[in-house]
Amino acid sequence: SEYHVETEAEAIEDNLEPPFVIVVQGSKECGKTTLITSLVHHFTKQRVTLVRGTVTLRTNKNQRITFMECPTDMQAMIDMAKIVDLALLLIDASIGFEMDYTIMVCQM
Repeated sequence: SEYHVETEAEAIEDNLEPPFVIVVQGSKECGKTTLITSLVHHFTKQRVTLVRGTVTLRTNKNQRITFMECPTDMQAMIDMAKIVDLALLLIDASIGFEMDYTIMVCQM
């Protein structure tokens, strides 16, 4: 099926069901924006250079996927994980999980 980046007008006009929401979580500079832009490019063949807020893709006439980038804040990560359909946690492989987690906790 065809994918494309949906505009707000399209979402309102078609009166669709809520989208499948995916949040991308992780520490600063771990690749959250890169993952979202890569997924958008994979599905739509469109290049997105700046991610602000949510990105919604229409997977078919009646179904959508929304990507959200989570702030680097433990409380925001916990809150967003409660409301989304899928939470992806990115770990910076250059420093490892334990150190990455410690950095996130220290930033609180």
